[in-house]
This record gives sequence, C-alpha cells and structure tokens, in this order.
Amino acid sequence: MNKAARLFLILFLIVGLLAGAVYAALFLLYPREYESEIAALSAEFEVDESLVYAVVDCESGFRPDAVSDAGAVGLMQLTPDAFSWVQKKIDGEVTMDADALYDPQTNLRYGVALLSLHLREFGTVEEALAAYHAGRGKVNEWLADPDLSPDGKTLDSIPYGDTSNYVDKVVKTQKYYRFLYHI
Repeated sequence: MNKAARLFLILFLIVGLLAGAVYAALFLLYPREYESEIAALSAEFEVDESLVYAVVDCESGFRPDAVSDAGAVGLMQLTPDAFSWVQKKIDGEVTMDADALYDPQTNLRYGVALLSLHLREFGTVEEALAAYHAGRGKVNEWLADPDLSPDGKTLDSIPYGDTSNYVDKVVKTQKYYRFLYHI
C-alpha cells in the first residue's frame, strides 16, 4: 500500500471513529428512561412516543423530583391545578393530591393524558405544546386573535417568548428522539 492510500485509510478510520463517538454521545444527551411506561401510556393515550420523551426531557431532564418556580412537579412538570383538571377529565373525579406527582408512573400517566387532551383539542403539536406550557385558556385566546392566528386554528406567532422557545425546543428535541430511536 502506498503512502497516499495509508493516509487515506487512517483519515477514513479517524473520521469513522469521530462520527461514531458523536452518535454515541447523542444517545447520552437524549436518554430513554421509563421506556416501558412511556410506550404503554403513549399507546393508551395515542400520543407519539417521541413527543412524550421530548416533553419529559425538556421539562425535567428525567428527574422525578424536579420542581419549577411555577410549582410544576415531576417528570412532566404538572402543576397541581393541571393535575386536578386532567384527573377530572380522565377519571371523572380527583382522587389524588399533588404529592402523587412525585411518583413517576402517576406523573407520566397524567402528563401523557394532558398532552393527549391538548392534541385532540388543538389538532397540532405546536398548539398542544403551547397549551401544555401556557395553558389552554391562553392558547384559545391567542387563536381568537386574528393578528396571531388568521385561521383561528394555528398560531402564526406565540406572544409569550418563553412559550415560543419551549415549543421550538420540544419540537427540535422530538426530532432527535425520532432520529436516534426510530420512534
């Protein structure tokens, strides 16, 4: 083998190793914890698994003890009010208090249910995520404003910067979960 061929082979191997390292690092950056629970709940509530993983990743980084400044709790960062509301919607009554949100299975169940309800109400991932972050009342207000939503169904812009950034971040993160795990 001549010198040029050896150099090409060495460069090819180095590039391959670097690409493999980057790909492996992405799996560390986008974990799939609570895999069986998320698969079952995604199927039960008809929500794309990659979306659930993206919400959990962005909301809590998979930490069941996470608490936000706004008082949202657990893996999917549900507020006590949202938790009560979704319990009434899917169970017909409130049977658990806010402390139950620290239980990963409970938090995932009601978080995925809330996401499902928003997807059904608003019809698109972006509007459902905006409702998940800012509340469905706000999203309905925004949809009624022709400056924000000419068609009354989708938002051309989200007036809350933090909600707009949240929607963008979750959508981007969902793309990584789809790419890495083919879900």
